[in-house]
Amino acid sequence: MYVYLDWNIFDRLEKLATLQGDDVTVYTVIEKIITANDTICPYSNAHLYDLLRGYNKNPAYTPDHLNILAKFTKNLCICQYWGHSEVSWHYRSVHEFFDDLLQEKEDETGDFEELLKNDPLGVWEFQKTLLRTMPLPANFKGIYQVDPLFNIIYPRTKTESNMLALYADLYHFSLMLSKDFSLYKSFKKFLILTMNRLRKDQRILKMAKQSILEKPKYLDIDKVADKFMPKTEVSKNDLYSKIIDVFFRYDLKGYKTDDRFPNMFDDALHTFYGAHCDFFITNDDKCQYKAQKTYERIGITTEVLTASEFVKRWSTN
Repeated sequence: MYVYLDWNIFDRLEKLATLQGDDVTVYTVIEKIITANDTICPYSNAHLYDLLRGYNKNPAYTPDHLNILAKFTKNLCICQYWGHSEVSWHYRSVHEFFDDLLQEKEDETGDFEELLKNDPLGVWEFQKTLLRTMPLPANFKGIYQVDPLFNIIYPRTKTESNMLALYADLYHFSLMLSKDFSLYKSFKKFLILTMNRLRKDQRILKMAKQSILEKPKYLDIDKVADKFMPKTEVSKNDLYSKIIDVFFRYDLKGYKTDDRFPNMFDDALHTFYGAHCDFFITNDDKCQYKAQKTYERIGITTEVLTASEFVKRWSTN
């Protein structure tokens, strides 16, 4: 039996000695289940991303958190490495993996133009010069009239109007999303309002009707997105791309939504790894709802349960 635990479950197991009431019974049973010989319980880089955020606030608790992960997973790691077409199941020290991610975080630059500091052949400098000479279409400036948000997303592009400025702004925006919670909320609000306008757009409706043989009873924005959004490769793993995309769309729809982009993305990542197991256990109702909906939409049979639901499910077998 393969069981994937959200960090909030590991956290309760770490505090088992201090729990009270029904929680004592529930987590004692969970401890018994996941330490049984016939149960496989991995950790992932999503767990470590959870801990990295806590480390930035107070690193004193991190060693104990890492020890709990190592104890219950026996350092069995499931990870989607960059450029790989499928996940890797392997044994990797929790502490070593965390140290690597921490080092990567420390090495991260906030300036797009400083991404490659070691450039002895001048390739990166040449690429930046080339991007600087590539102007944006004249009508791009119209985006600033659509919503004030774009003045925040593309400040450098507004004055320089070239591809280098655009890439630099997008890179900076991706970093800001993980730090500025109000920015993510504003961005999400803009997307939701835009999608609502699309539902009423007669041009979109006409195109949708022409592309769908059976007339829909209502306009599904997901179908429109599938039809008209550019097909960019998020990952060489198709399942990864599908789960992250579908999970994000459910978050945008506004029900059980997250206010913080890092939380939403980590939940999507947990959902991806949970899809490789029989059970995905989480006490986060937002994550549970979106994970269930994502699995239903894609056709994944993993059961998403809370800790207490999992114990009841296990006791009936």
